[in-house]
Amino acid sequence: MPKIAERRNVLDGRAEVITYSRDESAWYYREPDGSGGYRQRRLKEALSEADAVAMAMDVWSEMRTTQQLITSGQVQVKPNRHTKKATVHASIDAFLSEERRRVDAEIISKASLTSKEFKLRHVYE
Repeated sequence: MPKIAERRNVLDGRAEVITYSRDESAWYYREPDGSGGYRQRRLKEALSEADAVAMAMDVWSEMRTTQQLITSGQVQVKPNRHTKKATVHASIDAFLSEERRRVDAEIISKASLTSKEFKLRHVYE
C-alpha cells in the first residue's frame, strides 16, 4: 500500500480525500467498503485539496448510483478473470511430452530427452 501524503475527512467522516506521496498532485476520493477495504476513485479534475473536497459529494453520489445499478441487475459487471495456474509437476509433464514428440521427429536425440527427464525429475523431487 502506498504511503498517504495528505488526508482530509469529508462527508462528516464517512469518506476522505487523499493524495499519495508517490504523486502528490493526484487526489483520490476513498470510502470504506464494509469488508475492511476501500472503494476509491481518482479525482482527475482536482488540482488542489479544496477542489478534491468540493468534488467529494458528486463522487459519492455517482458511486451510489453505480452500485444501485449493479445490485438491481441493470448493469452487469464482468467477473475478474483469473488464469488457471498449472502445477510444476503438470508443466514438467507437458514439457517432456513435447520433447518426446521432438525425439519421434528426430529433432533431438533420445539421450537429450533422457538427460532432461533426469534433471527435471531430480530437481523437482
